[in-house]
Amino acid sequence: MVVPDPRWLVYTLTDSASSIPGMLHVGAHPALAARPVPAVLDSSWLASGEDFRVTNPGTYERVQELWNRGEPPTVHVISDHGTWGTDAEALGEGLVAEVEGIDALEGLAFRGRPGFRYSGNTLDRVVLARRGVLPDWTRILVFQVQRPDGLGSVEEMLGSPPVNQFARLRTQLGPDVTASFRTASEDHPAFLLAVAGPRLGPHMIPTGFVLGLWEIRGRFGDARERGDYYAVETPKLAALRASLVGTVVDAPAVTHKRWA
Repeated sequence: MVVPDPRWLVYTLTDSASSIPGMLHVGAHPALAARPVPAVLDSSWLASGEDFRVTNPGTYERVQELWNRGEPPTVHVISDHGTWGTDAEALGEGLVAEVEGIDALEGLAFRGRPGFRYSGNTLDRVVLARRGVLPDWTRILVFQVQRPDGLGSVEEMLGSPPVNQFARLRTQLGPDVTASFRTASEDHPAFLLAVAGPRLGPHMIPTGFVLGLWEIRGRFGDARERGDYYAVETPKLAALRASLVGTVVDAPAVTHKRWA
């Protein structure tokens, strides 16, 4: 066995088409259960039921019914808190016992600490993430998100409107950011890039995974008013955001850039 990468340990399939959503299947990562692992282990493969076609034919047939109706099951994966070490045997030891009897809708605890839940969509974005290249034609401050405090989850950062996430993100930024951005203008724009730090979703969300991007303008304050900054939406930003969010930037670039 090998340690899963990205490191999620348990997945769930839910019949979300029913008036009362019901759990169809809760299973361990196939690598931890000594089962074949496909070359691309994404949400489509998990939702297909191939993982338990032989071991659980009744549930497999139900999953196929849902696919035939055009309502495939909803996929979630659950990652641990990244403190079990790297040995696959240690990861798998007792995992099945923990999974059995779990109310997966409420979450899963690993050694008494809650796991992190990610949707199939986020799993796909991580599995299929490509390398991103930061533009060299503008000023960019790269901020590592180490904790979801005040920001919600990774799911929320990727799915919420950018204006909402900016309002929550700026509470984590220090006064040095204000000083850096207060001179930004339409002629000399600046950008704030939020990426996953090494302690955010350890072993599941790659360090440098781009969570959000904002274009910044500054305000000059007089002697009685402190300068500030704010985010704006522009066509150029929309294109740049589409090309960067969900990619992984090289680790050397995941720092506070200093501008000339």
